[in-house]
Amino acid sequence: GFTFKYSEFTPLGGVQLSGLVVYARKDAVPGGLEEPSEILKAERLLFGGMPPEHGRMIVSTMGLELLRANYAYIPGYPSSGNIRAAVISGEVNIATDAAHAYLNQVVPVLVEPGTGLPIFSMPVLNGDGELVKNTMVPGVASLPELYEALHGLPPAGIAWDAIETMIEIDQTMQHVFLGPPGMEGSRADLFRTGLENAMRSEAYQAEARRVHSYVPQVIDHQRQAEIFAASSEVPPKVLDYIEAHIARNSR
Repeated sequence: GFTFKYSEFTPLGGVQLSGLVVYARKDAVPGGLEEPSEILKAERLLFGGMPPEHGRMIVSTMGLELLRANYAYIPGYPSSGNIRAAVISGEVNIATDAAHAYLNQVVPVLVEPGTGLPIFSMPVLNGDGELVKNTMVPGVASLPELYEALHGLPPAGIAWDAIETMIEIDQTMQHVFLGPPGMEGSRADLFRTGLENAMRSEAYQAEARRVHSYVPQVIDHQRQAEIFAASSEVPPKVLDYIEAHIARNSR
């Protein structure tokens, strides 16, 4: 319920996301879903989601829209765990999850028993600012790969521009650390150094692997500031597209 301008606070660093995987029940398609490309045969996908303004929901359903899949958005689930339970029960038949949660929670209960199938992974930004396939799920086709397999050309146009924008400003960094406006420089530098050292330590990495099965990487404060700045540089036509997409998922 709080609103404030990130640009007014002091950037201290953030945590990198693990990327997203969209997965579906095989019975979402008449006769059973055997290949991700068959998702277009679904008469009506029921996408289980959190509030439509949630960034993970926006970019994942934009992916379905880009592929030209027919889906209806079912909002109101409070967490990924509730959404997974809804997919397992058949209340909805398609959803999205973080890559590590997909591997730890979705694969054992849906994919391995043969009930579900991954549809696509969302590409991630590498250190050079390039979109690349998510290495956490090498066996899952990335969205650009699946689009090209279905339509014969790489993705392009306003829908793809909006997805790229959402990946940069919403799906690259999570759990940001911010100091108060005008934070004293030496104190900010002390926090930044401590955060980076902690997240690069062997103890942190071992604990992260134990809990999450992967190691979230630190995003330094300079890159954090770049991500924040990108949100104010979104072209108006892309912003209009994103707002219209949220409105469609809100109906």
